[in-house]
Amino acid sequence: MRILLGLCGVVAAVSVMNGVAETKDAVSVSIQCSQSEVKSGAEVKLVITVTSTSDHDVNLYKTPGPDGQAEDVNRIEVRDGSGNLLPRAGVQTVEIGGTLRTLPKKIRVSRKGVILKPGENLTDFTILTNLFNLSKPGIYTVTVQNGRRPEDGGSNLKLIYVKSNAITIAVLPADS
Repeated sequence: MRILLGLCGVVAAVSVMNGVAETKDAVSVSIQCSQSEVKSGAEVKLVITVTSTSDHDVNLYKTPGPDGQAEDVNRIEVRDGSGNLLPRAGVQTVEIGGTLRTLPKKIRVSRKGVILKPGENLTDFTILTNLFNLSKPGIYTVTVQNGRRPEDGGSNLKLIYVKSNAITIAVLPADS
């Protein structure tokens, strides 16, 4: 019995060190597009809403300035009909700490903290067609992950990511 309790303690300690301490997400993330079908070349606006599902204040990130820059504080993934991840347009690959990372060529280094009270939400948007090449007709699936610091993170810089719902967008030929 002591061995089992000791093992549970070790597993819990390792989980906390790896940033897996939280079992319930303090926020939910939902995405939507006003149109589920667009013609090739049309602008596609993605609206991202983060809602506090917690019983206490939650700290989030938002880019300073006007709305429309949600890609700076959210990981956005677009997959084609075969499940392949689309590369982001206007990116560069750089080595950081021995690991190759893909970053936007235009990097904003500034973001501000926003506090959400229980039940409040934060809505922002991005123009998906500025980030990904959606000119080829087909079905695309979009998901978002919103990143925030753990509430008990202290100096821990590791972010917690909460995944959104998935939406599909059908891109039709421009002449249809």
